[in-house]
Amino acid sequence: MDEYLEKLLSQIRSKKARPFIEEEIRGHIEDQIAENLKNGMSPDEARAAAVRDMGDPVQAGISLDTVHKPQTAWGLLAFVALISGIGTFLQMEISRQLGDGTSYMDGTQYVFFVMTGIVLMSIVQYVDYTRIAAYAKWIGAALLLVGIYAVLFGSMANGSLYYITIGSYHIYSPFLGFIYVPLYGAILYQYYGQGYRGLLKSLIWMLLPVVILGRANSISMTFSFAICLSVVLTLAVAKGWFKVSKWKVLTALWSVVLLLPILGLFLLYKLQMLAPYQIMRLKAFATGGGEAGYVTVALRESYQSLTWIGAMDQQAGAKLPDLNADYIFTYLWSEYGILAGILLCCLLGILLVLVFGAALHQKNELGFMMGCGCGTVFLTQTGLNIMINLGLFPACATSLPFLSAGGGNILLSYTLMGIVLSIYRYKNIYPRFFGRRAVSSLLR
Repeated sequence: MDEYLEKLLSQIRSKKARPFIEEEIRGHIEDQIAENLKNGMSPDEARAAAVRDMGDPVQAGISLDTVHKPQTAWGLLAFVALISGIGTFLQMEISRQLGDGTSYMDGTQYVFFVMTGIVLMSIVQYVDYTRIAAYAKWIGAALLLVGIYAVLFGSMANGSLYYITIGSYHIYSPFLGFIYVPLYGAILYQYYGQGYRGLLKSLIWMLLPVVILGRANSISMTFSFAICLSVVLTLAVAKGWFKVSKWKVLTALWSVVLLLPILGLFLLYKLQMLAPYQIMRLKAFATGGGEAGYVTVALRESYQSLTWIGAMDQQAGAKLPDLNADYIFTYLWSEYGILAGILLCCLLGILLVLVFGAALHQKNELGFMMGCGCGTVFLTQTGLNIMINLGLFPACATSLPFLSAGGGNILLSYTLMGIVLSIYRYKNIYPRFFGRRAVSSLLR
């Protein structure tokens, strides 16, 4: 049997896949040996017959090699390239029309961050996601330290604090914090099989970044971040990663996630602990007017002059701030018509389907969880941004993945996509579970 396995495994080019293929084939042979022994064969005859039934080792190895090899998600890459091209075109047009000094980030800076993001995506894509998972706690801790640094020493840029300045470029640190979401899925995997003690540790890893991000004074961003982490934890509990009562835990989790922000916001308002601009924004959104609500009013007024194809009569940039960042969706349909906005929504929808498809078709539980984490970030950001642009949600810091200007948002989008591509690349390499081995053992 060992000689047969050696010949078969020599045909497998992926070294990462060999131990799992060997375990699977050895199990098949041993099961067949046991069956042959039940049928009255001698031990030697049973082993010989079992190996013979497996077929030629070279041909079997070649067949397995065609399946268990790294793959590239060309369709997903094509969509990323398409949306990146659309984003670059829109950013250059905004810079041309409004001037570099009146936009959140000029077209040249946007292109620089896109190119940097593509390099990051390419690097992450070829890094085995299990290696990222093995260092998830260390990377997560590093992100927490970056968040603390930004809260304590962050610089002011574009009218906001908590920016990390590198040369002449500014990166909004809260956006980078969303990279923590897929890492959180990997952290949960390290508590697989534990009970309430493991769940408590998982909640601590969830609360720490939420508290730090909350210090950035962005209520909506903190809430969407907490939602993303809660979705990942919900998937882990629902799939039985923890030996706990699923319904009790999930009911308690979502009761806190959904009700606590409302109660907390009410208390902060009553205790006068909200910043003045936050109170004005909430009042303006509720009443539909006021100086702080001019953005929402401008958005709602713009709908009246929209056309199906072509530019509207009044330029959107005349009333909206940060047109190439938070409100690039409004710019698109105000300049090119409602059909252009619908087409962009369809493209983003297809991108989300491809991202979640890469996760859902991943048989490995770790890859599934990290992929869903990336998809959840894309989904919440896209949904929140479009709702704000439609005037259905109070104006706040947000972004449209791959399209909005902003160094932190751009780097986040491409880094998350790199993780998704890595998960897809190794989808046929790893089994559903890694058995009792710790994730860190994959580094050997």
